[in-house]
This record gives sequence, structure tokens and C-alpha cells, in this order.
Amino acid sequence: LVRARRAADPHCAVGIGISAPQGCGKTTLVKTLVGRFAADSLCCAAASIDDFYLPRAEQQALADAHPENRLLQVRGNAGTHDLQLGVDTLSALLDRRIGVPIPQYDKS
Repeated sequence: LVRARRAADPHCAVGIGISAPQGCGKTTLVKTLVGRFAADSLCCAAASIDDFYLPRAEQQALADAHPENRLLQVRGNAGTHDLQLGVDTLSALLDRRIGVPIPQYDKS
């Protein structure tokens, strides 16, 4: 898929999304793919939806503003991500911009 897309347009970036339940091996699969792409001399970046959570203070403010909504009381559910940061980051990566910072959320 990647080679076919790059053959059609060598300047394009290819985005691959992986969605699956917790604990099923997404991170392991991504690490394997990154290694394979590197072995094929392809540049690769990996980002996780977990890295686009709202900062802790914003998560807490959201939870406090909606105490009746149990889904907003913990991170990971719809509404607890910084969607604009995710869109901006993925768009920059797909535009092949240099030096795009990929956030890494501190879950501690």
C-alpha cells in the first residue's frame, strides 16, 4: 500500500490508522511497522490518540463543569482529547512538514 501510493506520488505522505481495543497489541504492531519502514528506508512517524488528551488541568475543569457526566470524569472518553492539537499535528505530518512535534502525554 505504502509503496503503491509513493509510486503514484513520490512526494506524498501516507497515513495509516489503527483502531482496536485496549491491550490487543496496537503499540506492538506500530513498533513493528516503524521498524519495517525504517528497514525499507522509509521515513515514519507514529502518534497515539492517547497523546492528544487534554492537559490534566483542562480535564479536571471539564469534569468539574459536568459532574453528572461520568464519561468526562476520566480521560480516554470522547470529549477528553485536544482535537485541534490532533488535527494540526496529523495535518502537518501528512503535509510532510519538517520538525513536527508529536506530543507525548504524561499519564502519571
